[in-house]
Amino acid sequence: MKQHVLLVDFSFAKYTHSSQVSCVSSFLPPPIWKRLLSLFTHKLYLEDNPNLENVIQQMDVIILFDTRKNYDEVARRIERVCSPTARLIFYSWNPLCESKAHSRLSERWIKATFSKKDAACAGFIYVGSFYFKNVLTENVLTTKWDGLFIGQDKGRREMLYKVASLYRKNRLQSRIILVNNRKALFSRRYSWHIDYNVVCKNVQASNSVIEILQEGQEGISLRAFESMFYEKKLVTNNQHIVNYDFYNSHNIFILGKDDESGFKAFIQSPYVKLSDAIVGKYKMASWLNRMLSL
Repeated sequence: MKQHVLLVDFSFAKYTHSSQVSCVSSFLPPPIWKRLLSLFTHKLYLEDNPNLENVIQQMDVIILFDTRKNYDEVARRIERVCSPTARLIFYSWNPLCESKAHSRLSERWIKATFSKKDAACAGFIYVGSFYFKNVLTENVLTTKWDGLFIGQDKGRREMLYKVASLYRKNRLQSRIILVNNRKALFSRRYSWHIDYNVVCKNVQASNSVIEILQEGQEGISLRAFESMFYEKKLVTNNQHIVNYDFYNSHNIFILGKDDESGFKAFIQSPYVKLSDAIVGKYKMASWLNRMLSL
């Protein structure tokens, strides 16, 4: 019997194409004037989505993502109206250290995570992470950069600039785009929000993707998946990446471990294509099957 699955607060809902899966946000996008106000007050001004409860009542499996820092409050809203037989799964797609809300979830929730470290430390079930290569419908053929990073600062700026200098030292061109709407008002070092399909177009226009994990982070990031699915080299500080089945030294350069004298040759050499079996493990459909088997 087909199960009705609901993803709550999945940030990339518009890239989900499955008759089995529905998506809903627990909050409504704030009006423009509140978005502008948030640039100066650092508050998000999120309003609860009143339609959430109506959608939940019809679902067999509800998977809650950790998009909101107070996701425990969303969990309680779900519990109040969901079917008594519905399976409730919380999925941590970010390091658990970013919020303590997981400690306030009731026993009804099955707790899963993308991180092997968090699974071991917090008693969560490790299910890994996933990607969804249906963002772009056409290939970008022109290469503009040798290396690319697009993302928030999160204490990584100095390390990113050091990586950029490694590209420069080898006469390679990198692009570092730090996204922060508030700081973009006052500094050209920062960019306004960039839609994810634009991010992917930029990834396709680069020879490599730069990944700098923030303090305390462990696990496969979105940038590692962009590297894998768009077949771009990955330059990373993730020392644990060697433990994953997609690791290939011809495709992945580990900062602080690999010999920098071979960096230029690494960037300019062809990407070694991974097997369909390995890539398939990291598709959203495979992740969903693992979640539904919990």
